[in-house]
Amino acid sequence: MLLIFLLSQCSCPSVDDMSAISRSDMVFEGVVDSVVEDSLRGYVFDVSFVIKGPDTGRVVVWSPDSCGVDFEVGGEYRVFSRKVNGKFVTDACSGSYPIYSEEEYDQ
Repeated sequence: MLLIFLLSQCSCPSVDDMSAISRSDMVFEGVVDSVVEDSLRGYVFDVSFVIKGPDTGRVVVWSPDSCGVDFEVGGEYRVFSRKVNGKFVTDACSGSYPIYSEEEYDQ
């Protein structure tokens, strides 16, 4: 199965992992378990590896409708997020991206 990572129509400068990590409050790899709706769209992640920030096991990362990120349930991602008003938030310019297995990458 090929995971699709959709970004909204935003103009973002290219960013490497190191600069994205330095701008983030929490960086992790994890699988999307579910989606919740509020004033923003929230993605519940089962965290498998923490690069920066608290090791929470599960975390909700919120994404705005404008310049937001659409994560696919069941997909595995490296997520770069900032803490805003007590919530972890990511957007299209944060640098988040899907993690593909070798099998998926070869397809």
